[in-house]
Amino acid sequence: MPLDLPHLVDVHFSQQPPAIVQAWQPAPSQGGVWYPHSSTVSWGELMNSRHHIDQLASMPTDWDGYGALPISQETKLNALRALDVVTRRAPVPDIVPNSNGTLSFEWETAAGFGHLEIGQTRFSFHLKPNAVGSKSILADGQAADIPMNIGAYVSAVLFPERLLANAVTQIVFSGRHV
Repeated sequence: MPLDLPHLVDVHFSQQPPAIVQAWQPAPSQGGVWYPHSSTVSWGELMNSRHHIDQLASMPTDWDGYGALPISQETKLNALRALDVVTRRAPVPDIVPNSNGTLSFEWETAAGFGHLEIGQTRFSFHLKPNAVGSKSILADGQAADIPMNIGAYVSAVLFPERLLANAVTQIVFSGRHV
């Protein structure tokens, strides 16, 4: 019989830049073991998204020609923290500026859509599954404290096939399966 062993990563990535290391903090429930992003987010995707947030935060007042507010430094920092939190479990979102000075993270698949809006002090989250009879998941709170489970909800509802991609190790001794 095959022996299924989870693949744990016990690497601290000490040679990576500090911005990358922040995205690899262990969750308290995981007993201090370091896990990579389960959403298969690559370093390149994460760094491109962080750069995109920097670019959006450098846009001037009236960037849309209709009086849009600029993205403040507080909103930018909150968005960078939120990106690190949600991409631990969810794919990189589309990141768009809003004319009220906030940033939105958006995901959309055939299974539904998710929207996380981040401002200077607050966030709001809406996840709407397309399945008949499904209810929306709503959350709001302090922008500096976005819950880690938001990324898990996005993955579970919008990208369920990602949850099935767990690696399995098969160990064979002397030609026998164990």
